Amino acid sequence: MSLNSTTFTTRTPITADFLNAIDRGNQEQIALQRFAIPISEFRYSDGVIPVATAAAGKPGIKMGGWGVGTGYFQGENAKNATKTEYLVFDFTLPESYDDGEDVKVGVTCRYNQDGGTIDVHSVDCEVYEVTDAGAVGSDLCTTAAQAFSGTMTEYLFVVTDAGLVRGDRLRVLIKTVLSETADAGTQYAEVGGASVYADVKG
Repeated sequence: MSLNSTTFTTRTPITADFLNAIDRGNQEQIALQRFAIPISEFRYSDGVIPVATAAAGKPGIKMGGWGVGTGYFQGENAKNATKTEYLVFDFTLPESYDDGEDVKVGVTCRYNQDGGTIDVHSVDCEVYEVTDAGAVGSDLCTTAAQAFSGTMTEYLFVVTDAGLVRGDRLRVLIKTVLSETADAGTQYAEVGGASVYADVKG
């Protein structure tokens, strides 16, 4: 579909009426605008606020404090065991979201290894559209679990965007699995943060 066009010359004044008449649909799309999730927005999968000490299925929140400023989640030691841990956050598609266009979730994580032999090391993601009544549909994430490394790296997960519109609320669950087989050293799954990427206009 062709759009109406206007030609401007040097120093042509652009009136407020002209600017206000530009429909969002005629504006340029910004592909996959990043929306970082504050670490304070994460919870455990049962809705409980994270605490400093990791427990079964629940990584501990590690804050560096004054003069350091770091913050991340660290799971239980996976020495001679398999540790599966979960985090969750909600995200509302912004008013600028281009309805039905691309949405992705990025999870930044790694394993922190001191000796031993790492076996399984994977991160997975589930994404649900949530109603105000608490009801959810099927998992919208189409990307399979990914193997993560010993370096903090962002792993992207594609979200089925058909039917999504601005204002929709998404519930994002993150799962890490880490195992060690030599019964030696220490090994921790660590999540540094997450972001939602969405196509926007206006």
